[in-house]
Amino acid sequence: MDDQLLQRFRDGDPGATVSLRNQLRTIAARVLSAPQWGLQDSGMLAALERKAAQAALASGADAAIALTEEVLVQAGAEGIELLRSREPLVGEGHPAAVDIARVASNTASAVQHARVESHNHDCKRCTHHLEILKAALRAATTAQPRPAQPSPAQAGPGRGPARPRSKPKPSEPRTARRRGGASKPGSAKLGAEEKPGLPWLAILASVAVLAGAIWRVQPSDEQRTWARAELLPVELPPSARADLYRGPAKRAISQLEDGNCRDSATTLHLQAKGTNDPYLHWYEGVAWVCARDGAKALEAMAQVSSLAGTDVPWGYNWWRAQALVLEGEDAKALVLLDQLAGSRHARGRDASALAGRIRDQ
Repeated sequence: MDDQLLQRFRDGDPGATVSLRNQLRTIAARVLSAPQWGLQDSGMLAALERKAAQAALASGADAAIALTEEVLVQAGAEGIELLRSREPLVGEGHPAAVDIARVASNTASAVQHARVESHNHDCKRCTHHLEILKAALRAATTAQPRPAQPSPAQAGPGRGPARPRSKPKPSEPRTARRRGGASKPGSAKLGAEEKPGLPWLAILASVAVLAGAIWRVQPSDEQRTWARAELLPVELPPSARADLYRGPAKRAISQLEDGNCRDSATTLHLQAKGTNDPYLHWYEGVAWVCARDGAKALEAMAQVSSLAGTDVPWGYNWWRAQALVLEGEDAKALVLLDQLAGSRHARGRDASALAGRIRDQ
């Protein structure tokens, strides 16, 4: 990640968008994969990575280092929210998770730092969460060198197996200093013989470079999906029939206008399950397309076809083609897109444009 890539993203370069977003997700994963969170669900991990990356992109950070710093903060905030969801906080006045994350990363303002420090003086739970995040950030921003292999001279006939060297005891981390002030009361001072650690921004830069290398060399399945998603137009799903429903279904369909696609899709999946209403399954399908989950979108749209037969909702083939693109089934997608492009359907021009992007990739 570098400032040039960030500028390309700002200029609307699709290639820069997917690369930058997935580099940020890789950095977020380093924080959220720390064992302190106890996060075993890969689907939840991916969702939290996406939220952290999206929040960082929306932050308006104007430099690569600032953006890297922001995604570490946002990932930490997601981790704290996860802990709070498992053990709800008692009482009021607890700092926002993002404020605790900024304190942990030493990027908080003086006001934020003072507020969190004052609250934590009497709140063991928030203090514990702060320490968990500090440990996760240290793990995320510390290089993990590969253990050296023993040389032939270390073992051989008559020598017996080489005795492994004992690992040096890691030094205690430096206490974060307040901006413009002294360190927290009671914090240990560095001795004259101790060497200072790497500057925080230098560590962030190293993580950003590492994330870029990982993204270029070993893109994950999730990263490949988002690369496929760059072919698709940025478009919110339809929600015109929301008033025909009540309760959670109505709210979920209405939320599509705000781009809350994954939450809406999850709610609609529960609402549509076991019903004979093809439109509930239809709205679930388009919500999954918006959330860039092609497999779940195709499952929902299969239910639409099963229930509605040939009388499928308007735009069905357009959204189904996008789901097929997300799943890498370009040949099937092109059949639908070419049919739309050759018809008088209002999505014909959009279909022609998407088919052209697929063939040009």
